Amino acid sequence: MKKPTGVLKHHQAKDKLNLLVAGLNKHTNGIENYLRNTRKLHMAKLGRPSSYTQEIADKICEQLAIGYSIRTVCKGEDMPSVETFFRWLRSNESFREQYARAKQESADAMAEEILDISDDVEHDKEAINKARLRVDTRKFLMAKMKPKKYGDKLDVTSDGKALPTPIIPLPKKEE
Repeated sequence: MKKPTGVLKHHQAKDKLNLLVAGLNKHTNGIENYLRNTRKLHMAKLGRPSSYTQEIADKICEQLAIGYSIRTVCKGEDMPSVETFFRWLRSNESFREQYARAKQESADAMAEEILDISDDVEHDKEAINKARLRVDTRKFLMAKMKPKKYGDKLDVTSDGKALPTPIIPLPKKEE
């Protein structure tokens, strides 16, 4: 009886399989190295910035000063993540000062925005309630950011006149 052609003996099949695996490993390692190197190059160009630069800090603070939230600012392509932003804030004194000034300015930007919201509201109940919520939220934040200018003021006078200061006589000492 004749053996069918194309059938390999066990040791021949094992040798061919080892050659195939070796070739795949060589080829796969080459591809993995290529991808690893390509990824490094692209990450350097396309990744979010993780190193603090004054230029990025200026861009962030400009956006904050005109009223954008930090979450909105950090969604930009060339901006760091929110986590990176807060790490920079913790570790950089000059950035903290710049950020504080930008937040102060944002309170004034919110005051301007309140005017726009109030002027542009439609005359249906749902739109009015939505506008009221937007205005109240901004007023609350403004009062926290600039309490002297936008915070609640307590009137310790009576119709604008100073309250009289009562004079209470001290009891006389017995001799």
